[in-house]
Amino acid sequence: MSVAALEFVRAQLELGSTEVFFEEPLRLNAPARQVRPAQAQVQTKEATREYQAPRAQVPLQQATQAQQATQAQQAAQVSREFSDPTMIAPSTGEMTLSLLVPKTQEPSNSATADAELAAIESANSIEEFFAAIALHPYYRLSAGKPGRVALGQGVSAPKVMLVGLSPTEDELTANTFALGPAGELMQKLFESLGIARNECYTTWFAKKPLLSPPLPRQQGMLRRMLAREVKLIRPEIVVLLGENVFRATMNSTASIQEEGGKAFTFADTRTTTILEPQAMLANPSLKVITWKTHLPRSGFFRMQGS
Repeated sequence: MSVAALEFVRAQLELGSTEVFFEEPLRLNAPARQVRPAQAQVQTKEATREYQAPRAQVPLQQATQAQQATQAQQAAQVSREFSDPTMIAPSTGEMTLSLLVPKTQEPSNSATADAELAAIESANSIEEFFAAIALHPYYRLSAGKPGRVALGQGVSAPKVMLVGLSPTEDELTANTFALGPAGELMQKLFESLGIARNECYTTWFAKKPLLSPPLPRQQGMLRRMLAREVKLIRPEIVVLLGENVFRATMNSTASIQEEGGKAFTFADTRTTTILEPQAMLANPSLKVITWKTHLPRSGFFRMQGS
């Protein structure tokens, strides 16, 4: 092999070629080609491409796994930044947004409701009481616009104050307590105890229609309202109609089967509970329980023949 051929092979090896060709250069009598060392600095773009070492190839599966790991790290970092506002670095620009909660905040709805509840509890007349009730957040339509509430009906200082859970839409519209057969049953029941209709006062624990019993926090608020109403009306006896009214008013979890007819005190007033009239209408045998068990148990009423 000629010297030129040897130089040709050596040049290919120094260039890092994976394949070596042994053919003689095509140009005859050409001077031997001077090959620069691989570490030498290349001055031209063409030389850069000629002397650039080939990039190591990573198997496709390994590359995919590496990309997935990198993406998972990036996603975890983004998740931490969004969940922890303190990890978000401020922008170097002049316009920056702070995600920190301001130290001073507007009064919450709870604080506003408590302030308006205090206005109800300070009412000096039943008219002021219901005017304040209609403007409370629980009842009002919007700020400053009173809602529709069922007013109490009857005289001041009555013998009995009857408390139902909430009015129906018809009862709210007519502003009447216990329409139809339920109202007639209550009237007959108390007339049999020597208490006339005009000696009663009727009202509701919640003074608007409800789809379900009030939540515990609402019960506490409505309980305070009812206590103020009792103080303003001054009845001799408060009668709670039904288990839901009893539990909400007395803040109890007991059943009416256990506590029905017992003597209690609410707002410094003698209080008892009986079954609601709708239950007695649906099951006539409950009338006997009311008459024979619940009403005598409290000792508040004089039964006929006694």
